[in-house]
Amino acid sequence: MRPSARRYKNSVEQSQQSFAIIKTRLNVVVIALFIVQIFLAGAIISKAYQATQEPQTQIKDYFAKEIRRGSIYDQKGVLLATSLKVNSLYADPKMMLDVNDAIFKLKKVLPEIDSKKLKSKLSNKNRRFVWIKRNLSPKQAYQINALGVPGFAFKQEFFRTYPNGNLAAHILGYINRNGNGVVGVEKVYDEQLKNGEDVHLTIDATLQDTLRQSLAAQLLKTNASSAWAIALHPHNGSVLASVSLPDYDPNFYNKASAEQWKDRTISDVFEMGSINKTYTFALGFDKEIINLNSILDATRPIRIGKYRIRDAYPKSKWLSTVDAFKYSSNIATSRVADELTVEQQKQFYKELHLLEPLNYDLGTTTAPIIPTDKSWKRLKKMTLSYGYGLATTPLQAVAALSSIGNDGFYARPKFVKNTPTDKVRVVKDETVRKMKRLFSATVEEGTGRRARVKGYLIGGKTGTAEILEKSGEYNKKQNLATFIGFAPLDKPEFIVLVGVNSPQGKLSGGGSAAAPIFREFAEKAFAILNIRPSLYKMQDKGQNILKTNKGDL
Repeated sequence: MRPSARRYKNSVEQSQQSFAIIKTRLNVVVIALFIVQIFLAGAIISKAYQATQEPQTQIKDYFAKEIRRGSIYDQKGVLLATSLKVNSLYADPKMMLDVNDAIFKLKKVLPEIDSKKLKSKLSNKNRRFVWIKRNLSPKQAYQINALGVPGFAFKQEFFRTYPNGNLAAHILGYINRNGNGVVGVEKVYDEQLKNGEDVHLTIDATLQDTLRQSLAAQLLKTNASSAWAIALHPHNGSVLASVSLPDYDPNFYNKASAEQWKDRTISDVFEMGSINKTYTFALGFDKEIINLNSILDATRPIRIGKYRIRDAYPKSKWLSTVDAFKYSSNIATSRVADELTVEQQKQFYKELHLLEPLNYDLGTTTAPIIPTDKSWKRLKKMTLSYGYGLATTPLQAVAALSSIGNDGFYARPKFVKNTPTDKVRVVKDETVRKMKRLFSATVEEGTGRRARVKGYLIGGKTGTAEILEKSGEYNKKQNLATFIGFAPLDKPEFIVLVGVNSPQGKLSGGGSAAAPIFREFAEKAFAILNIRPSLYKMQDKGQNILKTNKGDL
């Protein structure tokens, strides 16, 4: 082959090799560019898709699956608290096209929103979630949806509602914005309710409403500062109704004042006045210090050192046990207490759960104010006997008094149906029978006449105690008027303790300010509970008064 042909052949081969290399490199570049394009396209598509979705990673707590909070019912199945599905409005600032226009349109539906504050939040494109308004009405949700504003969206969530407003507010309590129970049943049974379990109470909604109406009417009539009342089923300690006024609407708990939030039946302590004479006479019967035939010296005040024990309305004569109780004689009651030992009195109060905070199924009451061991001597024993020196919560008092006016067993009060009944005997059957005679005389002939209900056997005891100020001094112009009532007395179906704080005017005692509340409630409760009228009265037993008294009183 000629040299020129050889050179041409070599040149062609080299060119072909160079072209192959270039082609290979180009293919690699093309493939690489294609891969990059696919990756970029995928990223763009993914980002575009994510932009149209709710910002799950940033707001996962808001969109976590919710369990419907359990409902709360009264003993008959009346709904007291429940959770409803509602729409709540939120915004994704990154999806907002025109913040000013969005706020302008939204104000037409929600005029109460703070435009300046909302604009600041929505203008931050780094934020992906902003709550605007929770618990919208169906009409509001429809109107906002019709605006068609990009970036606005709805979340369905459960909203707690209390259909009966103020009724049983202190018992039910409420939940905060995070869905946690704050007080009352909502707090104590928070975990069960969060898991969707319902709670059934011992409360009767009809009786609760009746008691609240009676108490509110008397509060207005007497211009008192506050009032409270508890109706108890004595056989098992079930609370049928419990009211503390002023109260609040748990649907708008954040608008209530501290005074409205306060449940005085468990958080405030009171010296109950002459109602506490019940404990003294019951212990006197139980220890056989007195009986129904005893007579007690109430001819003159008792002097102990510089102190004097006197009666508000002195009879200035010897009184039978029945008369001493129905006329609420401090002197006669003190003479009974003087025959008891301090240890007997202290132990009895302890058995009645009056010397320490009371634990019950919704929590623990405020600690009572009790005498110190050093001060608990003869004089203190006597003043305690007629209502001064021991301050307890109303819930403690009604449970203690219930045992003496019912069957002699102390039943720990309870608000929830499935709470076991806790009962312990504290006084003898014979003591209960004798005390019922005293309770009957008080209503039929004594200071509790305004509690009488025609056709029914009612028993009770009045109390009037001066208010103890924070300074430690008693306010002579302000008092607590109380009444404990048992109905029907022969076999009580409900026991009610009423307290009216600082009633104004002439009718400010327990018999005039508190007893009428019991009467009004009892009249309606008999019909509600289908309790027939009593066809007889208790026999007046033991009315042959002895000329001498047991012991040297």
